[in-house]
Amino acid sequence: MAIASVQSDGEEEHSAQALYAASNLDSLVAEHRSGFTPGYPTDEPLSEDLGANAPAWLIAEELAAAWLREHGFPDAVRTPPGVDGGFDVEARGLVGQVKHRAKPSGREEIQRLVGANLHGASMAFFSTAGYTTQAIQYAKAAGVTLYLLDLSNAHASPVT
Repeated sequence: MAIASVQSDGEEEHSAQALYAASNLDSLVAEHRSGFTPGYPTDEPLSEDLGANAPAWLIAEELAAAWLREHGFPDAVRTPPGVDGGFDVEARGLVGQVKHRAKPSGREEIQRLVGANLHGASMAFFSTAGYTTQAIQYAKAAGVTLYLLDLSNAHASPVT
């Protein structure tokens, strides 16, 4: 499953520009560290300090949303802080989860994303630590696209 199309009035549209857009994630990281929060859906601040001390999980979520915007989901945003209904990023026709931690994401986390997806949207999972073999196998069977998120290079690479 490729995260490269959007649904519009029931018809699938492919955008060559979205598929091949140049990555601008380095500037996004710099903007985050300066306090700029592109695409955030409310007027509330993301955290009290978005300067050099911005939490890495926050950067990971915004990088995932930015990657999705550049690859066919122009309305992708982070969900507001707090109870997120099981999703860290959302776009029309897509829901996603982002995990930033030291251990690989497991099958149970992928299952939670699938279970929370009540409307049948496409699913993407971003992890900074990779995935267990069981998670990859389950994601393939369940139609979840997995990405390895590299914060130091501001890049996402497909795993499935």
